[in-house]
Amino acid sequence: MQSEELLSAVLDLGKAMIVNGAEVWKVEEILNEICDSYSLSEHDILVLGKSLQATVQTGDGQLITQIKRIGGTGYDDDKLEKLFKVAHRLLEGPVDSKVLKEQIREITESPGNPFWMTLLGCIISTCSFMLFFNGDIRDIIVTAVLAAAVQKILRHVMKDLNNAMAANAFAAFDVGLFVLLLAQLGAVRRPGSVITAEIMLLLSGLGITNGFRNLLHNDVLSGMTDTINAFLGTMGIVIGITLAMFVVFDYTRLDVHMQGLTASPVLQILFCTIACSSCAVIFGAKKKVILYSAAGTAATWCVFLLVSKVIGGGSVLAVLAGAAAAALYSRAIEKLTYIPETVFLTICILPLVPGLQLYYGVLGALISDKALFLSQFRDLILTCFSICIGFILVDILCINLKKKSRRTK
Repeated sequence: MQSEELLSAVLDLGKAMIVNGAEVWKVEEILNEICDSYSLSEHDILVLGKSLQATVQTGDGQLITQIKRIGGTGYDDDKLEKLFKVAHRLLEGPVDSKVLKEQIREITESPGNPFWMTLLGCIISTCSFMLFFNGDIRDIIVTAVLAAAVQKILRHVMKDLNNAMAANAFAAFDVGLFVLLLAQLGAVRRPGSVITAEIMLLLSGLGITNGFRNLLHNDVLSGMTDTINAFLGTMGIVIGITLAMFVVFDYTRLDVHMQGLTASPVLQILFCTIACSSCAVIFGAKKKVILYSAAGTAATWCVFLLVSKVIGGGSVLAVLAGAAAAALYSRAIEKLTYIPETVFLTICILPLVPGLQLYYGVLGALISDKALFLSQFRDLILTCFSICIGFILVDILCINLKKKSRRTK
């Protein structure tokens, strides 16, 4: 009975981790380590779709199998950090199963950051992205107003539907319609940059890359699920922007010239650091995580700029190098703080997410500008794959180093 209660509590812990944004392979790895530390001689932990399954053998030869259903997932950095700390305490010594369940319940049911703080994070983040995209004061004011609207829309739509594709479509449509109408009235100078700053809140910087990483760790079903969900979320943005452009009958007059970033590299680093660290507030992060994330974001963009300068232009190799730097930094901070790397990767990778390419690719398709459509979606796909490859290279490096360390011992 004690073993059954313990396994149930451990599965509750794994379920809570996945619901709050942990990678499947990371959860399977740490749950197996916990089973080892509690002398469960045979154990198989498996995340299969929407279920977490475990079969263990106790010291007296008894086999126990339990299954936990996993609901909707998201990102809550603070809860994820606390859950991993609970897991590490479990590895250090025995914990009563009832106490463990109570700790998990307190973490998962905690309210997190108040809505006003999330709203403030959205406004600061989008306005900083607008400065990053070289916007003027009128565009920044519009961006701040829309950020509050987007957060309100996401809050209500996700509460009613729990569907990321629908929520992204609603939010992208409202943003696109409002911005394009203001652009026709002359109140917005750079509609592409304003829309991009807003959809940066909707794009998942880790969805597709987590999918590829799960595939690398042989979690085929979870990898495919994450990749498809990320694709559907992006399709929601595309559908929303497309519908907005159709409603605005004179969208053919929109500027199709790719709008760049602010010229100064120092300002680029400053604005993207503020924008991304403010996003950490949206994901529920606290002070320490925000500071670490800010440093990681600055390092990621510095590497990107350095490689771009050496090679010339914002090349695929520059994106790959930036993604690898973000992954290495997150791994290093995880070792230092025992906070899971996902918490930092979610933020550090945001400057490389191809929001501008998504907007101009959709615009090119609608106005039948084949060259614009092909160039932007080519860059978008190459950027996504470069981020994935950067992450995977770091994963392969760390896996090999871990194997060598075990052989040495």
